[in-house]
Amino acid sequence: MNVGSIQKVVEIPLPTSNQTVEIDCDQLGTARETLNMFGNEVTDMKYWIHFALFYNVKRDSPEEAVSILERGLMSPGSSEDRCKCLNLLASIYFKMYKSPKYQANVEQKNHFLIQATEKFNEASQLNPHNQISLVGKGLIYLAKKDPVQAHREFTNALRVSPNFIPALFGLARIQYSQKTFKDALATYQRIARLNPFMTHPDPRIGIGLCFNKLNRFDEAVQAFDRAIIMNPNSVPANILLATIEFDISKQLDPYEDISDEERLANYCSAMERVELALDIDPTKSSALILMAHGYYLREEMDFAIEALRRAEKYADSRFMQSETHYQLARAFHFMEDYDKAFYHYYHAIDINENHTSARYGYGQMLIHNGYYDEAKSEFEKLWHLNIKNMDVTTVLCVLNAHIGFNDLDQTAKQKALTDFDRISKAFVEDKYKNPDISTVKAWFFEQRKNPVKALASLKKAKELYERLHRPVPFELLNRMGNMAFKAKYHSEAIEHYSESLEIVRKLPSKGGYRGLAVYYNLGRAHEAGHNTEQARKIYKYIIDHGPEFVLARLRLAAIEEKLKHHGKVDEIIHEVLDLDEDNMEVKKIQALYQLRRGDYHTPRNLLHTLAEKNDLVAMTALGSLYLIKGRQLKQEHEKSQREVYYKRSVELFQKALNLNSRNIWAANGITVALAETGRMQEANEGFWKILQNCPKPEFNINYAHTCALLGDYGNAIRFYEVASKKYQHRDHQIMEWIARVYYITGKERKNLESLETALDWTQRALRLKPDHKIALHNLALLQQTRAQLISERIKGGQSKAAPTTSTNSTNTNSTTTTSPNISLLELKKVMDWTQWSTKTFEEILKDEYKKLMFDRELVKHRVAFGKSMFQSFDKKKKELEIMEEQKETERKEREKIDEKERLVEEQKAAEEAALEDERRKRAVEEDRIRNERLQEYAEKQRILYSREEKSKRRRYSSDEDEKNMSSRKALGKESAEEGYVCERQNLEKEELKNKKKRQKHKKRRADEYHNILIEIKKVKIFIEEWKTCP
Repeated sequence: MNVGSIQKVVEIPLPTSNQTVEIDCDQLGTARETLNMFGNEVTDMKYWIHFALFYNVKRDSPEEAVSILERGLMSPGSSEDRCKCLNLLASIYFKMYKSPKYQANVEQKNHFLIQATEKFNEASQLNPHNQISLVGKGLIYLAKKDPVQAHREFTNALRVSPNFIPALFGLARIQYSQKTFKDALATYQRIARLNPFMTHPDPRIGIGLCFNKLNRFDEAVQAFDRAIIMNPNSVPANILLATIEFDISKQLDPYEDISDEERLANYCSAMERVELALDIDPTKSSALILMAHGYYLREEMDFAIEALRRAEKYADSRFMQSETHYQLARAFHFMEDYDKAFYHYYHAIDINENHTSARYGYGQMLIHNGYYDEAKSEFEKLWHLNIKNMDVTTVLCVLNAHIGFNDLDQTAKQKALTDFDRISKAFVEDKYKNPDISTVKAWFFEQRKNPVKALASLKKAKELYERLHRPVPFELLNRMGNMAFKAKYHSEAIEHYSESLEIVRKLPSKGGYRGLAVYYNLGRAHEAGHNTEQARKIYKYIIDHGPEFVLARLRLAAIEEKLKHHGKVDEIIHEVLDLDEDNMEVKKIQALYQLRRGDYHTPRNLLHTLAEKNDLVAMTALGSLYLIKGRQLKQEHEKSQREVYYKRSVELFQKALNLNSRNIWAANGITVALAETGRMQEANEGFWKILQNCPKPEFNINYAHTCALLGDYGNAIRFYEVASKKYQHRDHQIMEWIARVYYITGKERKNLESLETALDWTQRALRLKPDHKIALHNLALLQQTRAQLISERIKGGQSKAAPTTSTNSTNTNSTTTTSPNISLLELKKVMDWTQWSTKTFEEILKDEYKKLMFDRELVKHRVAFGKSMFQSFDKKKKELEIMEEQKETERKEREKIDEKERLVEEQKAAEEAALEDERRKRAVEEDRIRNERLQEYAEKQRILYSREEKSKRRRYSSDEDEKNMSSRKALGKESAEEGYVCERQNLEKEELKNKKKRQKHKKRRADEYHNILIEIKKVKIFIEEWKTCP
């Protein structure tokens, strides 16, 4: 939480005094003073959360924050605020649990952890999908060293939000602790992609650590350098880079030899980084330990011890406390102060028993003090922790030889020599080309229950055989098949067994009994791979060629039992008993088979006899027998006898567990007894623990049963389906259980989809066993329940339906109808379901079904209810039919109206088309006329223009004549007077004539122009009319 993100001044309403008070958080006193300040005022929860954040973050006082939040939980607030308050309180408790301040007080630490757990659980109950609660619970599980549960919580948080970074950090932490470094690297890189600028915490630190574990050291250094670039004050990045530089300065692997100058430069750089880290955080214990390591390299032990004393003071975890003690012991060991070294080695182991270096030093102190047996035991523990450590192996070999040669018993000496030879050779296999060494190593891995590594060693042995051109023994191939089978690589196991058999078939007598053993292993691999028919053929082959091979007969009986061929099972077991009638193991298997088949009387005496001899299987089976007897007593007057049976069964299971604490079936029996006696939550937790250790389908089913009874339907369905998948969906009973849970879910939540799913599972069960009457009853019940839910929805839809008004052109009256929420076709289907279920219930009431122990009164009630519901549906059907008829009538009327309207529209469109065509033709004609008139007008204008030109020319000629006449008058006025007058008169006549012509021509032009204007006006009127036409 960033301090700056907390609001400094807060206005708080006080409902009691009807006032608002303004609080400056910086002016707040202690938590007690703050609580007293508000007294009995009812303050909203969100303000207490704000104050708690202030005390926790800014004042670093989680204790005061806790008291504030405890008061806040008593205040009113929304469910969301309460969830926030609980999550914050749980986080602060967890912070106090991790705080160095309380490390010494284990009781108080545990109290904080319990409180944190309770608060996170309360928050989860309010909101099961709250990511903070899920991540908080995951961190608590990590603190409790339960990575499986932690992984589940982080995964649940990521289901809610796949990119929720705190959950990704938690997941990466688990992956890193489980040494799946590639997965952890991918998760850290995903975080970095989601938030590239994140530095608190910094995913690059995790990326660098993963690269380091994957031996990609250059990339690790780059990641740490990048972390420092992003945050120069990153203490972890500086410490980790300093660690790498210290390793380089010591020339440790994987670095090559370097010069003294380079080594010194790396050492100085490392010390500078450590000092920088301590300048940033002087209380960082890891930095102090690293500084002490630097002093140790320079053999400055006084400075080293001083730094380690400070680290011891500030150690904030048990790991750091253990490491501090180890480093102190190392320093005192170097100074030959063995008593103090012994003290600190011992305390380092006491705090962290898996600290191998401290255990190694402690073993050295034991040798120094002459406690060789104790030292041998210590180094054997180390050897089991890390069998590749040559130093530990050498010391252990020497101790074995020392103890053996000091023993008077020659056997002990020989054993010591054998151990020395075996252990020393087992770890130098790379120096020898001897396949036997790899087989010995495989044996080591097999003893440590690591079949994958054992298989890898055997493959290396086979490779060496082939490289040396030596024949591969069929025993080696058989062992490879065994390891692949144990690792559940069934296909690979079949390949190895088949390859082994190819060699066996070439041997004399085909390998005899050993060859049949390989065949048997091949049959087991086929059986595990669900290839049952092939397995049966192999077992029959073994029986034909080795009738005394009892295991093959028993496996064949197991297959026949799974296929419900009970007669064949009896036949096979009798054949085995004919071969060896005193074989108690076979008799025990027969008794167990009889129990599974429901015969509880026949095997009882045999199981009692074997149980008295402390036979675990018989004891567990007898416990199951008493459990079944108790389960069968259901009447109230049988309660005391029922309790006696349950008590006896638990006693037998407990005795079996005392003899073998890993007897998973005895633990399951006790848990079943808890469930059947009503202690369901305890049973649920018990089944979950059993399931974690042994994920058999039977335990999946039991856990699913308790989940269903506790209302956890999601988990119930999930684990039922897991069990069904393991049986390849061939078990009809599991399918019925799945259907039952879906049925309960659908009925409670009125969810039609859940009922449909339940119906599907029931039908699948019936297909597997068509004559199963109970499944038939369940199918009828589901059909009826589904029909009932639809009936309720129909009624609900009718009550909420809104009136609708329909009008048409022929009928103006309004009609109000209810809109149905189901179609007539769907209703008919529902009626078919109802009718079928009712007939099925009526069939169940017949006498032939009496032995099935149905509640006949309840079945009668279902018949009556089905008939009543059918009548209701029939009534609804009639209503729907009437509505459908009405709709059909309306539809036909509407079609007629639509047809009439269509014809009218077509006629109107045709008329408009004709009119448009006429208008177009008229427009074309008018355009032609207008063009002709325009051409005529242009021609007339041209003629007028020509005439005007001629007139102008005539006027010019007359003017010239007048001038000439004047000249002549001037020259001979007197002599030409008469002639002039006469000429004058003629000219005046001509001029008058021309004038009349001009006036006439002007009038004609004016008339033509007037006619043109009239035509233009007509054209404009036509255009306007054309524009307004539709």
